[in-house]
Amino acid sequence: MVGERLVELRGQKALTLHDLEEASGVGADAISKIENGHRKPHPATVRKLARALGVSVEDLSGPTNWRAQFLKQEAGHTTRLAEIAGRVRETLEAGELEYTARFLEILDEGLRDLAESLHEAHRIEAGKNKTATEKSIDDKLDEVLREYEAATA
Repeated sequence: MVGERLVELRGQKALTLHDLEEASGVGADAISKIENGHRKPHPATVRKLARALGVSVEDLSGPTNWRAQFLKQEAGHTTRLAEIAGRVRETLEAGELEYTARFLEILDEGLRDLAESLHEAHRIEAGKNKTATEKSIDDKLDEVLREYEAATA
């Protein structure tokens, strides 16, 4: 993680390995190995690199792109919701109205959770620092899927 962030920051600041070596006192070979993931930096090395780049240690060692990580997570949730929609169609066509209703309840809850999560991310991005909460519907869905599959087997 430090390596990816190091590459990103060094690129943003248009620094060569040699430039960062001079500014930080960390050898160019060591920096290269850290960037390529071949070496895990010692905390003192992270501090030197962060100072040379003008960022906090947390900025250097934290996630490279929280937005991308968040979007990946929400894409996974959306895929799961699409699966539920398919199950709704399947149970409806099979006349299994009890399961259709249960899947629809989970789909409704999942869509509401997704909307809340996206709104929360927007609030955070807009600078309204409210803590985001992650909610999952996976357990409920898995339970209904097991019951449905057992009932229709």
